[in-house]
Amino acid sequence: MLKFQLPFRYLLLVILGLSLPISTVITLTSIKPAYACRPAPGSKRSTLAQKISAAPIVFQGVVTKVERDTLTIQVSEYFKKNGSKPTVVNLKGFNRNSCQDVISKPGKRFLFFASVENESWNAVYDGAYGSVRPWNAETVNELKELGMMLSH
Repeated sequence: MLKFQLPFRYLLLVILGLSLPISTVITLTSIKPAYACRPAPGSKRSTLAQKISAAPIVFQGVVTKVERDTLTIQVSEYFKKNGSKPTVVNLKGFNRNSCQDVISKPGKRFLFFASVENESWNAVYDGAYGSVRPWNAETVNELKELGMMLSH
């Protein structure tokens, strides 16, 4: 009887050659895709009071121009801001950082949360929840409850 014996090196290569593709397939099938637009599991949208507390500047106004990630805003009212209060603001950080803040055309009114660094106005984000609130009856009522607004 003739025995056929494979060298040890050859057996090792065969084992590695089979195990590597199998382990790669197992690893890749267990990876779940990340969704940038979804909040982290268990996270909650900040309350309006929390957002106001976290942002150095809070104001409402109408978007008059959209250019890439920068909005030009005609400010109607400041609710929180030290120092000068310009009537027109160029606010950066939109249309790329959050699925909540995709503003593609002018004309709508929002409540904005911002900061200023080196004379550049930037959006202040609440994770995946964005840096604006729609200007509507709910927002107005919340601002009134916080004592930040008289009857409008």
